[in-house]
Amino acid sequence: MIMRNRIRYSLLLGWILLFTACDDYLLNNMVDDKVYLLKAGFHRAEISEVESFYELYVIKSGAGQQAVTLKLEIDESVLTAYNEEEGTAYRLLPSDSYTLLSNTIGFDEEGYREAFRFDFNMPRMRSLLEEEGEIFALPCRVTIPGHEIEASRPDEMYSIIALALKNDYIEFSEWGVMAGVRLYPDATDKDSTSYLIRTNYRNEQDITFTLEVKEELLDEYNQANGTSYLLLPEAAYGFNEAEWNVPANARERRFFVNLFRSGLLKDGRFLFGEYMLPVQITTVSKYGINPEQSVMYIPVSFIPYEFDRSSWQIIDYSDQDVDNPASAILDGNQDTFWHSYWGDQNAPLPHYVIIDMLEEKEVSQIELCRRLWSTDTRTVEIEFSMDGTVFTNVGKVEYGYAEWWESSLRVLNITPTKARYVKVIATESNNPPHTSIAEVYIRGTR
Repeated sequence: MIMRNRIRYSLLLGWILLFTACDDYLLNNMVDDKVYLLKAGFHRAEISEVESFYELYVIKSGAGQQAVTLKLEIDESVLTAYNEEEGTAYRLLPSDSYTLLSNTIGFDEEGYREAFRFDFNMPRMRSLLEEEGEIFALPCRVTIPGHEIEASRPDEMYSIIALALKNDYIEFSEWGVMAGVRLYPDATDKDSTSYLIRTNYRNEQDITFTLEVKEELLDEYNQANGTSYLLLPEAAYGFNEAEWNVPANARERRFFVNLFRSGLLKDGRFLFGEYMLPVQITTVSKYGINPEQSVMYIPVSFIPYEFDRSSWQIIDYSDQDVDNPASAILDGNQDTFWHSYWGDQNAPLPHYVIIDMLEEKEVSQIELCRRLWSTDTRTVEIEFSMDGTVFTNVGKVEYGYAEWWESSLRVLNITPTKARYVKVIATESNNPPHTSIAEVYIRGTR
């Protein structure tokens, strides 16, 4: 009986030793616990009415086997040394403008992140920073009074927090000119596109806002940029106003702009053209609106059908170079081009080509591509005809002195006009009397 108990005891002791050895083995490759500041050294912290506090985080890394208590001290010598080294003039933040909730924090054995928290007296902070400038800082040094574990590195145990004011705003996530939206008449009536609005603070309550489309913003944009965008008609767009809120505990909200092709149809005709929708955040239920990120411009191109040119014919031209014929403007290849005669007896400007579309069409847009990598072509007039004899001018395409690396494509939008024949006339050249055109695309209503 005694021998049997001794055997059982020996087996039990063996199992204990085995598991103890396994635990020791598992910890062999683990480093000892160490602590460091998540944001060590100099950094900037923005505070506001909503976020009137700052948390300085300490990280404990390693095997996670030790508890520790840390202490924070405001050490002006840290700030003095930084100013001398960097040539700055930061001043110690007065103690009446903040409260350090506790100058000690503790980690249990498994803890890995804790924070010292500063709460700021915002009226006092606004007075200081608005009147004297953003020149105040909190120089923090964190120590380990009991020496239970070590710091990761000495320079990771101090932090200089430079304080700055931030306004609590609602704003567009993207602002200014958005990516353009292209609409075609043969698609479904409604097209939706979405955009993001957000708060720049931790939002803990429902925030409502309103959006408006303002024509004066488009007028200012066109004048400043030399553009001629049209205001999208009211019937051509709409918002879902139920989306005009940012819910509590969320910092952003996606809202949709609906575009309607039916709103670009008048008296049975499509109103093709280049439009713009200037959208502004105009009111918000709490705090303010970021003036720098409160307006977005949504370009909307309402594009007619591109006609099939495969059977069209060139029925006349002023002249052409033998290797660069007039027919090249309809071949679909922008690397080929029509060029006026290049030789000893060059014909003077203007130079022209007449296209026969073989049937009557209602034309709304001409796209002209001049010869790639060339600046010769300067001005091109467009004329329409029903009989191929009497032509009427409908507009012109201006390249001016555009450099060769700029876009070779120009778009001429016109009032929808019926025509069978299109006359393309190069009237001005930057290298007279020569001119060249790569492609002529014609769009309209089928």
